[in-house]
Amino acid sequence: MISCDVVIIGAGPSGSSAAAVLAEKGHKVILIERSRFPRYHVGESLLPFNSKILKRLGLLDKMRKSTFIKKNSVQFVDQEGVMSNPFYFNTRYPDDLAQTWQVERGEFDSMLMQTAKQNGALIMEETEVVSLTEENGEDIGFNCFEPKRKKILKLGPR
Repeated sequence: MISCDVVIIGAGPSGSSAAAVLAEKGHKVILIERSRFPRYHVGESLLPFNSKILKRLGLLDKMRKSTFIKKNSVQFVDQEGVMSNPFYFNTRYPDDLAQTWQVERGEFDSMLMQTAKQNGALIMEETEVVSLTEENGEDIGFNCFEPKRKKILKLGPR
C-alpha cells in the first residue's frame, strides 16, 4: 500500500491548488488524474479575485509574464443579444486585482499541477480510482488502476 496523508482525485485547478498548498505545509499528498497533462479542456475566463489565489500559489508573476490573454474588463451579452456596459476592473478594484486572464486550460492546469509537484505532491497521471478500500467496515483508502502498467495500486493512510 502506498501511504499518504491526503489523496486528491482530479488535477484540475481546485485539485492541483489544494495539493500544492497541502504539500507545501508538509503533508504527504497524492494527486490522482485519469488523463495525461497537458490535456484539452475548454478555456477559462479567470476573475480578478483569482489573483489572490495565484499569489498564494506563487504563480502571479508567472501569470503576468505568460502569453495568456490579459483582461482588464468584462462585458456581458444577454439572451436577446443586448450588450452590457463594460465593467472595468480598475474602477472597482485595487491595482493588484485590476487585471486577469483568459487561459488555455491545458497549459494553465499543467502549470498548477507542476506547482503541486514542486511543492512535494506525488502526481499519478493516467490513473483511475476504481474502488474504496475498507477495513472493519470503514473506508480507509482507494484502489487505483494504472492502465500502462496494468496494475492495481492501493493508497491509504500512513
